[in-house]
Amino acid sequence: MQTQPGPEELAKKTVRLTSMMTGGIYAGFGILAWFMVLLQKGLMPYMLDEPDVDESFIRLMSTLHKTWGTYMPLLILLGLTYIIFGLLLNKMQHRSFGIFLIIVILTLGWLAGYLVRTLQYPDLFMATDQGFSDPVALVFAGIGTLFMLAFFTVPQFVIVRKLRKLR
Repeated sequence: MQTQPGPEELAKKTVRLTSMMTGGIYAGFGILAWFMVLLQKGLMPYMLDEPDVDESFIRLMSTLHKTWGTYMPLLILLGLTYIIFGLLLNKMQHRSFGIFLIIVILTLGWLAGYLVRTLQYPDLFMATDQGFSDPVALVFAGIGTLFMLAFFTVPQFVIVRKLRKLR
């Protein structure tokens, strides 16, 4: 007959799984986005030869490539940090809370930098001739910002709450 794990073991398991899943998603998205940027950069010379390509599209792609080219490698590193934290949680003992707070600060720094960088260019997304009206573009930008805020804060709250129980 198996014994039920205690509350401390369940909290550790939750922290480990949440940290590793969050890190996997961050790293996975960062890798895909970075790969997409590299692919698009390789295809841009061919796209510039097309007669339908307007200047606003070229500015949009250039800005996106600069932003993602800077922030996605950092997101990959953050994701790997979460994965390593989850893997090494049992070895950290009482230092896990402090270490995770450093990771949270780095994550919030990444998020703030990324949002500041992307939110200063809303005109680029509205200037393209893709059939979107300004209000629709603003709604999508707002939804995207809310998603980013939730996705980069909610897992951290879950982990911090469980880590506090382990102290």
